[in-house]
Amino acid sequence: EAPATFFFSGANIAGNEAIIREVHAAGHRVASHQWSHVIATSTQFTGFVTRERDALDRVLGEPHPRLFRYPYGAGSTAKETVLRASGYPDGGIGWNVDTLDWCFGSDAYCDRVPMAYRRDYVGWVVSESSRLGGGVMLFHDIQGVTASNLDAILTRMEGLGYRFAALPSR
Repeated sequence: EAPATFFFSGANIAGNEAIIREVHAAGHRVASHQWSHVIATSTQFTGFVTRERDALDRVLGEPHPRLFRYPYGAGSTAKETVLRASGYPDGGIGWNVDTLDWCFGSDAYCDRVPMAYRRDYVGWVVSESSRLGGGVMLFHDIQGVTASNLDAILTRMEGLGYRFAALPSR
């Protein structure tokens, strides 16, 4: 019961159409994360955006919510102009709580978090969310540490009074 927004990279759509439709049918938002998970040049960007937009619409059989997240957060003024011209009225959507799930994925500790949380992913996410007063959280569904700990994170945060929602869309 924690609605979310899933930003799919276009290159990963083929072969995963059923999953995308399932996510959508479950009430989550399906949104764009660019065709390829790279820092796109200005030349690449327009093609990546429109190709991804059209592919998601085909899979869903209807226009997907026009939400876009830049890979690595690598936006620019020129890219924002392209997004708006391509039907994404809000431009790129960012986040304020970086769970650093990619950093916790190995046996080594994550040196980007305080010592007290280097081996405590759940504690780190709850602490960082609380420190920032909640907000838009960045998780990656490809990270095992996220998949294996998401229920514990949501349960702890719910116990602290947090509520969950997908990003709004127009």
